[in-house]
Amino acid sequence: MSALMGVAAFALHELRYMLAPADPAGGLDRPDHAYLPFAATIAALLFALAAGQLALRVARARDEGAGESAPPAFWLAWLGAAAGLIAIFVAQELVESLLGGAAVEPPLAGGGLWVIPLALAFAALVALALRWAGEAVRGAIRQVRRRRLRPGPVHRPGWRPGRPSASVLARHLAGRAPPFAL
Repeated sequence: MSALMGVAAFALHELRYMLAPADPAGGLDRPDHAYLPFAATIAALLFALAAGQLALRVARARDEGAGESAPPAFWLAWLGAAAGLIAIFVAQELVESLLGGAAVEPPLAGGGLWVIPLALAFAALVALALRWAGEAVRGAIRQVRRRRLRPGPVHRPGWRPGRPSASVLARHLAGRAPPFAL
């Protein structure tokens, strides 16, 4: 989830400044946004690691038939992700203002209210991605369970005639007893 939130927070920041630049001359080219290419690289690497982790979870579920518990309801994940994205944006803007040496401005001023609908949209994508990942793991588990329920081929040992360990008389297989001798 952290990789999805990182990518969504980066996209939220980028789109906010594309839709409503803070100042007409600056926008994303301001000096306090010089870290964004590095942040984009880190977000992409985290996303690639998360995709690899999902592939490993699906493979483990397919091999072992074990997974994780059911995810929270969609609306809970959506609202939680939206609140998290808005909090990340506000914190990011405040840190940019403090480190950039400029006066601290309200993060949602000057077109910053675009963050709310954008955060709701990106949070829906995060919640959908989490739901899809959970379904992929549970689908692999269901596939394993279906395979286990199906009867497989019956392996019967081949019949090989063996040598009797004792004579017919010793194994009590004779039709009658030997004649009585006087």
